[in-house]
Amino acid sequence: MIARANPFAVSKILTIRYEPQSTTWDALLARLQLLGHRAAIVGPEGSGKTTLLEDLASHLSQKFSIRWFALTEDSPIPAVSDIDPDHLVMVDGADRFGWLTWQKLLRKKTRGLIVTTHTPVRLNTLIQCSTTPELLSWINYKLIGEHANEIEKLSDRLFRKHRGNLRDVLRDLYDVWAAIG
Repeated sequence: MIARANPFAVSKILTIRYEPQSTTWDALLARLQLLGHRAAIVGPEGSGKTTLLEDLASHLSQKFSIRWFALTEDSPIPAVSDIDPDHLVMVDGADRFGWLTWQKLLRKKTRGLIVTTHTPVRLNTLIQCSTTPELLSWINYKLIGEHANEIEKLSDRLFRKHRGNLRDVLRDLYDVWAAIG
C-alpha cells in the first residue's frame, strides 16, 4: 500500500478536528472570554490538546493577532520580552516552562494567554481533555467509514494498551492497515 493511501496517514488524521465531548464550541469560547482569554487546556498525551489549541487559534484569529509557540524537547524557550502586548499568546507544551519563565509570562501584558499542559498550571483550566473508546470509534469511522466496525476490537485493545493516547493508537492502526492493505 502506498503510504499516503493509508487512511491512518498523518495527512488524513490531521483532517479530523477537535470535537468537544462534554460541551459545545460556543460554550467553550464563552468560557474562554469569561476567563479573559487566559486559560490552560489540560490533559494527557494524545488527548487532543494541540488540535484544540489549533482550532481555538482558527476561531480567535478573526478577533486577535495570534503569537504561537510550539515547545518541544528540541525547541528553545521563547524570550518573553519578544512578546507584543497586542498578541494573544498560544503555547503548546507549556510544561517546559520553568518557574521564572512562568512568572515573566504571567506578568506580561497581552491580549490573552492560552496554553496546553499535561497537569493544571498557574492559569484557570479551560477544559480537561480526555479520550474514550467511543471517541476513537468516531475517529475511525471518519477515517475508514463502515470498515471501522471490522477493527473495533483491535481499536479497544490498542486504546487500553496505550492508556487512551489516541496519537499512539492511530500510529499502530497505520501499521496494521499497511500490513493488511
